[in-house]
Amino acid sequence: MFLDELLKIMENFINFESRLGEDKTYLATVLFSINRLFSNKAKFSFNQEVFIAKKKQKPIVALESAVITHGLPYPDNMNTALELEDIIRKKLKELKLKLKLKLNELKHLKLKLKLKLKLKLNELKHLKLKLKLKLNELKHLKLKLKLKLNELKHLKLKLKLKLSELKQLKLIEFK
Repeated sequence: MFLDELLKIMENFINFESRLGEDKTYLATVLFSINRLFSNKAKFSFNQEVFIAKKKQKPIVALESAVITHGLPYPDNMNTALELEDIIRKKLKELKLKLKLKLNELKHLKLKLKLKLKLKLNELKHLKLKLKLKLNELKHLKLKLKLKLNELKHLKLKLKLKLSELKQLKLIEFK
């Protein structure tokens, strides 16, 4: 398959001179085909650290070569780049640790919420009990009011009696 694609590209490249006048994008097409062919089949070599990290599916820390060659001053550029990689690695480990802490914090928060909810439910039960007590107090108050009404009736009766006594008294006076 690789050879077939390479032969096709070579045929296109041979025909390049004859087609150059008619199609200006022909060269770009041929070069793109060559680039695509080799970029798909390219083999990369990794140092041992990167190879192990890839195998274990761990994060790989590598600085862009332009940063090392153009962005950092020589002669400290390589040492600075290695230090930066170490800092990034440490931060990645801390981040992982922090994420685990966050999960524990969330579990703690969940526990707190559960306790708070239980407390709220107990408070509601207590409130319900208080309401029942208040209702009983209201019933008691109602009973007291009935007693008061009876007392008022009794008082009214007493007043009537007093009035009749007054009438009797008047009667007595008039006699």
